[in-house]
Amino acid sequence: MRYIILTVLLATAPLSVLAADSIDGLVNKGTGFIGGVLIYFLLGLATIVFLFNVTRYFIIGSGDEQGRTKAKTGAMYGIAAFVLISIMWGIVNFLVNGLGLNNSNPIKPDYNSEWELTPYVDE
Repeated sequence: MRYIILTVLLATAPLSVLAADSIDGLVNKGTGFIGGVLIYFLLGLATIVFLFNVTRYFIIGSGDEQGRTKAKTGAMYGIAAFVLISIMWGIVNFLVNGLGLNNSNPIKPDYNSEWELTPYVDE
């Protein structure tokens, strides 16, 4: 468990130096990091795990039944990781686009800052 927490902290360490000037900027840069770097890294890792276990199943452990069973289980874990990461990526994209955090429609104030607030003078 310690190693998982350490891995997550090291993987998210670049978020601490993104220097966002607001919470909105931090959220946008955080989702950009997750969607642009972290998801692809995890998908690649799941693919490598799957391919390694397929190789173990067909080539390395083809004569040993216990080795084939372990490789089959590992390949299933790789497929499950790939599916779960894809589902989470879809949920994150759904929420980001649904809440308007993708900067396509920036949040605007209710007032126009270009107008000057001048008191009404009755002449």
